[in-house]
Parts: sequence; C-alpha cells; structure tokens
Amino acid sequence: MRRIAAAALVGSSAAGGALATAPAAQAHIPSGNYTYTAHTKSGSDDYPASIQGRVIRIFFAKGDTQFGRLRMVRDGADLPGPHGIIKFRRISPGVFTGPGYTFGAYMGRYTLTRR
Repeated sequence: MRRIAAAALVGSSAAGGALATAPAAQAHIPSGNYTYTAHTKSGSDDYPASIQGRVIRIFFAKGDTQFGRLRMVRDGADLPGPHGIIKFRRISPGVFTGPGYTFGAYMGRYTLTRR
C-alpha cells in the first residue's frame, strides 16, 4: 500500500504540468543523492532517490523506478502527481519533509534526506 500510494503521487507527474521557476535565493531542493522515506499508517520504508535539476527519480524495490518533476517553491518543493501531491519543506540542511495527499486525503509524511 505504501509503495502504491507513493507511486500514485509520483506517477506520471514528469509528463506534464506548468513549472514555476525558482530564483537562486530560494531554498529549493538541490541536485544530489537522497534517501526517500515514506512514513504511513503501516510503517516506514526507505528508498534511494536522486534529484537532477527539477527531476526526481525514486528507486523502489525490484528495479521499479518512478520519475517526477519537482515544482520549486520558496522553502522546498512540491511533487505533484496525477492524483495528489507531496509538499517537501526544508526542516534542516539537507532534510526536506512534508505531507502527501491523494485525492485530498492525507496519506502520510514523506522525507528526503541528503546522502
């Protein structure tokens, strides 16, 4: 269920949508390697992830890779998907966390931690 919810959020978000530009002074999520953690009702799961520019790749188990396009905002980034959104906000250097919603329902808290 956790992986399905995360995949629904990430899904085909790389395929479309308007992108907001982020001025250099904003606290956007920098490119690099991260650990993506999904904290949901049924537990927590960690997966390797990478960000290059505005594209995030999450490497789920069994070789399944999900791509998404980040929308940079003043204090982090939003990851819109076809049915929901994850709102990553900076809580400390290299750590971004926030809620995830699918069809408006809260699905859990998601975290990106710089490796």
